Amino acid sequence: MSKITAIIQARTGSNRFPKKMLHKIDNETMIWHVINRIKNVKSIQQIVLVTTEREEDQKLLEIAKKSEINGFVGKEIDVLDRFFQCAKKFDADPIIRITGDCPLIDPFLIEKMIQFFVENKFDYISNRIEPTFPDGLDTEIFTFHAIEKAKLNARLKSDLEHVLLKIQNYSRFLILKIIRIYQK
Repeated sequence: MSKITAIIQARTGSNRFPKKMLHKIDNETMIWHVINRIKNVKSIQQIVLVTTEREEDQKLLEIAKKSEINGFVGKEIDVLDRFFQCAKKFDADPIIRITGDCPLIDPFLIEKMIQFFVENKFDYISNRIEPTFPDGLDTEIFTFHAIEKAKLNARLKSDLEHVLLKIQNYSRFLILKIIRIYQK
């Protein structure tokens, strides 16, 4: 049975800010903060931290284990395959993509987006296609079918490096750009 799944994308191999996921904020690592904010989203049934097979990324898996969430390792260069294989293994549908460098991600915003996604029939919704939210609140939600199609149709190197580029550019998907969330 499919589960509403948050997949947190994280790695330590950043060129601009090496090992940023492991840097401390208020005595805890950045990735710890992301994980614990996602744990506050009531609709999410499972959380998986997805990283690469590089040795230095094992520290991220250790933090995931201590935080009592699942970890998944995939190809370093093919991010799309990493996400697809993770979603397949954990029977994820829908999938909420969160990047590990967003320690102030908003659980309320994610919850509202999940509710909207579940109540409607979109393949993909996002608040980052047209950036109207502050940086660091980036949330994308998509179906397993959408990522499966993206994987099957990926041809370019850029399709493999960016998880959702193929979904965003595929004309057969029903896509919604979230520009604001209203509180009821």
